[in-house]
Amino acid sequence: MDEFGIAPADKSTIKGNIEIPSVLDGNPVTKIKFNAFSDCTELTGVTIPGSVTKIDMAAFSGCVKLSDATIPNSVTYIGYATFEGCAMTSVKIPNSVNDMDAYAFKNCKKATSITIGSGMDNLPFGTFEDMDALTSVTIPDNVTWLDEAVFADCTALTSVTLPDTMAHIGRSAFDGCTALTSIVLPASLNHLGVYCFCDCTALDTIEYKGTMAQWNSLYKEFEWNENVPATEVKCSDGFVSL
Repeated sequence: MDEFGIAPADKSTIKGNIEIPSVLDGNPVTKIKFNAFSDCTELTGVTIPGSVTKIDMAAFSGCVKLSDATIPNSVTYIGYATFEGCAMTSVKIPNSVNDMDAYAFKNCKKATSITIGSGMDNLPFGTFEDMDALTSVTIPDNVTWLDEAVFADCTALTSVTLPDTMAHIGRSAFDGCTALTSIVLPASLNHLGVYCFCDCTALDTIEYKGTMAQWNSLYKEFEWNENVPATEVKCSDGFVSL
């Protein structure tokens, strides 16, 4: 432990619910260190103090029973795979978070809902990948960019609401979302990445808020709709065949 971060000396003692102190040995705890509580398989709940601004890479990765973890509004950074494989039923990213690395909540298989705060303008690689229980998501207006595989293999996802500010849907962003039946794409889009809706095998309705001319000029990478049953896109002024 140091004045900037915290990590337990013996992770085998970490069980049940824990409370991370805001001050340790007279020093403010501002960071949860890299790998600090990773693979603490008996950890079920954690209280993070408002003094913490950074949660480093894999801090709680592999805490398979961690079902209660609230990220305080003081946190600005969430590291790579920080909560990967945890057991939270809901994920709430506070408005204070403006920087997040890949796979932050990957494989949180019990999460049925997510809330994305106003601080993020992009969702990094694999942020919510393999969330098997997630059924719906509303992406707020501040998010304009979806990186690769953000919602890949979220097999229960039936409803996605994209903001009218969305510009980029990256490679494999919704790849393998086999329960998704429809999607409404905003006219603000300028890029559909390769395989972005690949293997969405129930996706039979695609709507685009722009015109047919705008759709035809939209940059679409090859096989963006691989194995998708939809045969046309409904635009604001007619239909375009796929």
